[in-house]
Amino acid sequence: MIDLKYSLVIEATEDPTFFGFYSPDLEGFTGIGHSIEDCQYKARWGIEEHVVFDRAGIVARTTCSRKHAVAEGLSVRQLRGRILPQQVSGTVAHSSEPKCRQSVIAGASPEERDPANWPAPALAAIQRLLDRSRARAGRAVRETFEHSERRMSAAEFVRFWNGVRMKAMATVSADGAPHIAPVHAEFVNGRLRSTIYENAVRRIDLQGNPRVALTTWGADGSVAIVYGRARELPDSGRDTRPGATGKPRRTVALDIEVTRIYAMKGRTKPVSQ
Repeated sequence: MIDLKYSLVIEATEDPTFFGFYSPDLEGFTGIGHSIEDCQYKARWGIEEHVVFDRAGIVARTTCSRKHAVAEGLSVRQLRGRILPQQVSGTVAHSSEPKCRQSVIAGASPEERDPANWPAPALAAIQRLLDRSRARAGRAVRETFEHSERRMSAAEFVRFWNGVRMKAMATVSADGAPHIAPVHAEFVNGRLRSTIYENAVRRIDLQGNPRVALTTWGADGSVAIVYGRARELPDSGRDTRPGATGKPRRTVALDIEVTRIYAMKGRTKPVSQ
């Protein structure tokens, strides 16, 4: 049992490595995890952030249909297979419709984020990258990622990657200094897209060296690492929420040509019925 100020519902899907969660007490709060423990961990910190943004008037007051839940990494087929509501704290509430957040990548629909809707060549290209990266990996990487029972297929990798809200992205400056920061990055129709603040040091880094490395992980041990080359998309600037000073901020979009992918599933545990 985990101590939360708000009730939390965790729901299983047909895929034993994908769970959805939401709070009936917090409008718009939802997410996915790859185990019950992963959902609990994400919810604990996510609820605090959600409440802060909500009080500041930042959280969008919207509900979503089943097709919009794809943006959280759950396909319509998986949502139909939900079978296991579990009470974490407070009173369990049942909902036929999950709730969702605003889009991470401007202009991209939930269907474009779902690998089930991609053209076959787009998913095949990611599978080739996974296979080639594993074959060419160094000894330390192979020792970590070569557990056959934890390998991810291309579709599993994309669902995992797009289902995690934040990634860490690293760049290198002209004098070799590393920079790292949390970013939003999602695969859209087979292409990796991200955003970066107009005044970010990492934007300057990319102008001199377009190579980037990104990673994300789950509390259950699932992890993915992506390497690539980033280019800024022209005319992609857009307004975003203010920073700590309250001043307006803008972001630009990045298209990342992926060159390597390492990914593995978390350690799964039997689900108690």
